[in-house]
Amino acid sequence: MTGQTWLLIMTAVSLLGALLMAVVTGGRAAVVVSMGAAVLASLFGLAGAVTLALAGSGVFLAAAVLPPLGTLLLRPDGLSLLFFVLTMLIWLFISIFSLDYLQKFIPRYNVRGFGALYNILFLALAVTTLAGDLVTFLIAWEVMTALSYLLIVFEHRNPETTKAGFFMLVMSETGSVLLIAAFIMLRIHTGHFDFAGIAAAAASLPAAVKNAVFILALLGFGVKVGIVPLYGWFPPAYAAAPANVAAVLSGVTLSLGVYGLCRVILDLPGAAPLWWGLVLLVLGALTAILGILYALMEQNLKRMLSLSSVENTGLILVGLGAAMVYRTGGLYVLAALAAITALYHTINHAVYKTLLFLGAGAVEFATGRQDMDGLGGLSRTMPYTTLFFLVGSLSIAALPPFNGFVSEWLTLQTLLLSFHLPDVLPRVVMAAAGVILALTAALAITCFVKACGTTFLGRARRPEAARAREAGPCMKLGMALPAVACLLLGVLPTLVIPRLNGPASILAGGTAAQQMVPAVFSQPEKFKDLVMLGGGFLRGILPAPGAVVVPTDPGFSSISPTYLLVALPLMLLLGAALARIFGGRTVQEKGPVWAGGEERFDPAQQYTGTAYSNPVLVLFGSIYRPRVDLVRHYHAQNNFRLATGYQRQIYSPAERYLYRPAVWLLYKGAGLLSWIQSGRVNQYVAYMLLLLAGALIYAVW
Repeated sequence: MTGQTWLLIMTAVSLLGALLMAVVTGGRAAVVVSMGAAVLASLFGLAGAVTLALAGSGVFLAAAVLPPLGTLLLRPDGLSLLFFVLTMLIWLFISIFSLDYLQKFIPRYNVRGFGALYNILFLALAVTTLAGDLVTFLIAWEVMTALSYLLIVFEHRNPETTKAGFFMLVMSETGSVLLIAAFIMLRIHTGHFDFAGIAAAAASLPAAVKNAVFILALLGFGVKVGIVPLYGWFPPAYAAAPANVAAVLSGVTLSLGVYGLCRVILDLPGAAPLWWGLVLLVLGALTAILGILYALMEQNLKRMLSLSSVENTGLILVGLGAAMVYRTGGLYVLAALAAITALYHTINHAVYKTLLFLGAGAVEFATGRQDMDGLGGLSRTMPYTTLFFLVGSLSIAALPPFNGFVSEWLTLQTLLLSFHLPDVLPRVVMAAAGVILALTAALAITCFVKACGTTFLGRARRPEAARAREAGPCMKLGMALPAVACLLLGVLPTLVIPRLNGPASILAGGTAAQQMVPAVFSQPEKFKDLVMLGGGFLRGILPAPGAVVVPTDPGFSSISPTYLLVALPLMLLLGAALARIFGGRTVQEKGPVWAGGEERFDPAQQYTGTAYSNPVLVLFGSIYRPRVDLVRHYHAQNNFRLATGYQRQIYSPAERYLYRPAVWLLYKGAGLLSWIQSGRVNQYVAYMLLLLAGALIYAVW
């Protein structure tokens, strides 16, 4: 079958899954039908994407013809197909997980409505990735935003949930207004809405128009991806949404925000000035470091993961910024290296962040809690969830052999190669970004040591954690699949990088796959050390075209994640053997657990998340600027102090200097205009007459 046929089947299955929610009566049946349709639709979508990739790209569907706007096209190319495949994969993982997860909502909420919205959102996401013109993209983008809002506020009986959803909607619509302005400017100055026409006419765009489009698109898409300072809606919305919806927000819609940045900023305008890339580098570095700093302070598991998404957005922006800088300098191979790195990290983030949010959902499903300090001891009662969350944590902390290590290592290597640039300023900016990203990586390890240790290790701090039971089979399968993907993406980058070469060439104007993944066994003189360590033995077994990832030059740096998978266990076994041989005999004695010299131990005496984060708070206190409230309780008669209550609140700079002043100005402006709403009918009729008179005068004039 052709790719068009597969996609038509995908669309029919998804629509059927939504429409059947009108006739299905039982809650359990609604979950099975809607999520089953989503699973099948994502599989058909994957089949269609593979078929289209093999057949080549081109226009395969004209959705409608609107005379003022032209033809609404679905026109896939290498870049859009990459994000389409990523969307299908993540949707498959989340839908399998949801077959069990949604059961907890059946007695209290309308799961039929959720199933219908969920399947329609799937189609909006698919159209967003495959759109061939700005109008189709914007329509699908707006549908995606509206449906995301409705799914976020699914648990609408909680006032905090509706407040968080409204905040997200306001921010997203503000971003959409900026995007509309950018798209209108492109239409006016190129005469086209379709991507191909805009790209062909981009060379004639005035510099001022290009710069305005860049700023508007960066801010418009920046709301969705969470750049500083536009990430304020992330923590409340992600915490309020059901875990599977939070996984969609982080794994899919954030990735589509990256796709929008790639398409409108790197692809359509063509050649760009140097300052565009420098702005992305600076914004990316600030976004990464601030995201992880504030993630470290969070005690709510889903809020912490949302701020970690902000950090990963920063890493992706740094890669895209480096690609623009190298492309401006005529270093197209290095630009392609940076673009491949950014795309690889986008894929990795979508996979491991989906896994982590699903793990957080399994914990919430079993305990009803999100606060890490109220959990603990879950490794005993939820061993599979613990294992999968640990895999996600190792991946996001960039530890081998998992996928985050590869893309973060490539990002740092990309920045180190800045000595090829002729100008001093971009070299300094890229070096500073590299230092910040190295610090970010260290803080990310601390953050997820805290998350795993506080949530899963030790003893249960609350009865809910002690009563927790392992997740159901579909939830376990939904976490197992991205966990396996984290490992495969980490140890087989030589299979992934060549597939990213085509999409990266659209963004960078060059290719780099041959330099990054050389044929290690056909060039043994360049990799003699690796060949000595087993290359000859593994000839023909390890995946072609080789087992080594080399950023542009084997003489600069090289790494083999495939070999690391073999070397790391061998090193652990060697260390254990040496300890066994030279360590002598060991004797184990068991005794009662004690604390403070007494043979008792209360779970409340365990380390909390604050124990992990407080040293960072002290070091970066000038950034955090915490507000500390002390409440002292005294005995009414003898005035002895009975207890001291301690509460610490940390507000981000965005909330302190942007959101709160904006809300104050909004209320102040509304108060100044309150005289318009007097409640008098005669006054309102006068408004309409004045408006009509003004319209007539304008028409005659």
